[in-house]
Amino acid sequence: AELSHKKGLTAYQVHKDTVSQTLMEMGINWSRAKHWINSPDENYSSKKSGELAKEQAATRDDWWLFDQDECWFSRFAQPNLHAWAEKENSLRLVERTPTSGETEKALACFGAVRQDTQQTYLYFCDGQPNSEHMWLFIIGLLALARQEDIRVVAMIWDRATWHMSKTVTRWVHQHNRQAKQVQHGVRLLTCLLPSKSPWLNPMEAHWI
Repeated sequence: AELSHKKGLTAYQVHKDTVSQTLMEMGINWSRAKHWINSPDENYSSKKSGELAKEQAATRDDWWLFDQDECWFSRFAQPNLHAWAEKENSLRLVERTPTSGETEKALACFGAVRQDTQQTYLYFCDGQPNSEHMWLFIIGLLALARQEDIRVVAMIWDRATWHMSKTVTRWVHQHNRQAKQVQHGVRLLTCLLPSKSPWLNPMEAHWI
């Protein structure tokens, strides 16, 4: 209604309901878009998939680019395996029963592979992956980068809950604000992979 008055379509400013009613009487209606609108930026796809971060890291000596992933293993449940053996000497996996004092029934491993050197960094912890251990792993990588005078650490990872949690997201924003204020701060750039696309993450092959 305000815009119609500014454009000179109405002699005075009318209520927004008046504009809606007039449009309906003219047979003009609106509906929400049923499809995503493509970005006018021709580089949108590459930016979204982390390709821009790869290009920057390839041309900058003060950038580190990591492909990050994690996995976890049960301490007690045995996998389904098959092996050839003599009939009288068959192989059997013994499944251990946890004692009353054992609370952690899983072992998690966080890993990241550096794209320029293919060096792999690992961090083991009790339990399944979570935001707290993800945070500790990031701190360790940033500490290594600071020792090498690296300015930016780019991390490409999937859409796991501990990657997009409020705890990790808020900490990343706070860390980057502090990094801009200090002389040798290391910024952290995170890039999300598309959903259900493990083949795009080179770190996945290291678990096999």
